[in-house]
Amino acid sequence: MKTMIPKIIETERLILRPPQNSDADQIAPRITHDVAHWLARMPYPYSRADAVDWLSEMQKDPDKAVWAITLDGRYIGTIGLEREFGYWLAQERWGQGLMSEAGRAVLDSYFRDPAAGPLASGYFIGNERSANVLRKLGFGPKAAPILRYNLAQDKDLPLQQMYLTPEQWHFLNPVEIKTERLRIHPNEAHHMAAIHAIIAQQKVARNLGSFPHPLDIEFIEERVENGRWRGGWNGWFHIADPAGTVLGMIGFYSSTQGQEDDIGIGYALDPKAWGQGIMSEALRAFCDFIFERYRAGKIQASCFDDNPASQRVLEKAGFEPFEKDMEKSAARSEKSPITRYRLVRRKGASDGTGH
Repeated sequence: MKTMIPKIIETERLILRPPQNSDADQIAPRITHDVAHWLARMPYPYSRADAVDWLSEMQKDPDKAVWAITLDGRYIGTIGLEREFGYWLAQERWGQGLMSEAGRAVLDSYFRDPAAGPLASGYFIGNERSANVLRKLGFGPKAAPILRYNLAQDKDLPLQQMYLTPEQWHFLNPVEIKTERLRIHPNEAHHMAAIHAIIAQQKVARNLGSFPHPLDIEFIEERVENGRWRGGWNGWFHIADPAGTVLGMIGFYSSTQGQEDDIGIGYALDPKAWGQGIMSEALRAFCDFIFERYRAGKIQASCFDDNPASQRVLEKAGFEPFEKDMEKSAARSEKSPITRYRLVRRKGASDGTGH
């Protein structure tokens, strides 16, 4: 599996790195009976020659999504995304939360890719340690157990297949964008009423492109569900204060799902929060999030010319005007003049792959 995941991943206690030929002497003694017993393709007894052969295969394709799990410089396990999500950990390190820590780091890096698909994994029935790791990471069972050959035991054993989707991962591990005064999170169903109360106001809706006035709650429910961020190329987020009071929303979209450099951004703020610099603060942080996470060379936005407050918000965030046009808002009776703006990625900024 080719991925955008960094070759080196650091956690609080661990460093994950590509396996090296020099690791053979550390790997072999750690593949004990109780380790190999639960792995589908691991021979047992496991010799240094087995480790050398495996490491030689790894060196043939240095881009393989496989990492050595190291603790204080010592090789204590392996984790990877080849064929499916798999791992093993040295027996003396069981029960310390290290496998969950390594797994969470790899999955977080994997699901940062907006093109990331679902992941499969599994555990042999009876291996409750591995089952607990997968459950903690968000994997769920897929159908009834199947039989799979276990090399170390030389027989077919019942295996519970497990599955993790991008949507489930991002639901369990929601993004949080923090500023001095604000917290920005993906929208969920319980935010609908607060968002509806803001956008249902005519002076808000008339400055948005596709929200009608009057506005019923069903329209918002559909928008929130369709725009729920799943790690892909669109998503709506709510803007809240540290106490959790919803002040507005902000979102982005790519109509080509990233095939073209066409990310657009939109936002709305409760009139009670106008004039406090809140949207400027939120917009700057949100654009930083997009540029850090996505391969976007620019971000575009548009603003009605009779909305100077929004124009100032865009300009304070570094957006520059580049085009005039006429657009119709769902809450306006006729087309009105707009200005299109764009914000270009700063030179040297991350390109969305962590580099």
